[in-house]
Amino acid sequence: MTDSTLTPPAADMMSFLSTTPEHKDSEYETPVHTSQRTELNVIVEDGPDSKLRLAEISAAANPLLAAARPLLCALAAMPAKLDAALVEPYRNLLVREMHLYQTLCDQANLRREHVLAVRYCLCTALDEAANNTTWGRRGVWAGKSLLVTFHGESEGGIKLFQIIGRLAASFQEHGNVLEVIYHLLGLGFEGRYSVQPDGRKQLDNIRQQLLTQLSQRRDPVMPALSA
Repeated sequence: MTDSTLTPPAADMMSFLSTTPEHKDSEYETPVHTSQRTELNVIVEDGPDSKLRLAEISAAANPLLAAARPLLCALAAMPAKLDAALVEPYRNLLVREMHLYQTLCDQANLRREHVLAVRYCLCTALDEAANNTTWGRRGVWAGKSLLVTFHGESEGGIKLFQIIGRLAASFQEHGNVLEVIYHLLGLGFEGRYSVQPDGRKQLDNIRQQLLTQLSQRRDPVMPALSA
C-alpha cells in the first residue's frame, strides 16, 4: 500500500493481543422477545446450524469471509434506533456470534493469527458503527466495547490500517484477511480517516488498491457488500 499513514510492512505478522472474555451461560441465553428480535434485525441466531456452517466455511474459497459473514451482515444491518432496553441484549447476541466465529474457525483449523486479525477488525468496525448511533454512544456499549471485551484495546480505528499496511506486504499469504477488511471498508468503516478532511478520498484509494490486488490474486473477487 502506498498511503503514507500506513505503517511500513513488517517481515512477520503483527501479534494480536487476545483476551478471553469472562462469561456465564446466561450470557449466551439472553431472553429476547420475538418482537424484539425483529427490531434487533441481526441474523446471529437463526442461521444454519453449526455443523452446516462449519461445512460451508471449510469449502469456501475464503473460509475467513464465510465465517465472518453473519457479523458482516450485522454490521450492514446496524439499527439506527434502538430502545435502551434492547442495547444489552443486542450486544450479547454479537458477543455470542463472535464466540461462535472463533469456535468455527478453530474447528476448521484456520490459521490462528488470521482468525484473531479478522476478529479484531470485526470488533473495531462493529464498535464504530454502534458509536455512530445515539444509543451506542452511551451506556452499555460506551462502557464495554467489543474490542475491549475480546482484545483489551480501544485504538482499533488506528490499528486496523496498520494491519493493512503490514499484511499487504505479503498479499498472497494474507489475502483472505485483507478481503474481509475490504468488505468492512465497503460497509462504511472509516476509523482514523473519519476526522481527516480528505479521509473519504484516502479510504477510496486504499479500498481500490485492495480490490486490485484481490482481483489479481483470485479473479474475480466477490462483489463487496454495501451498506
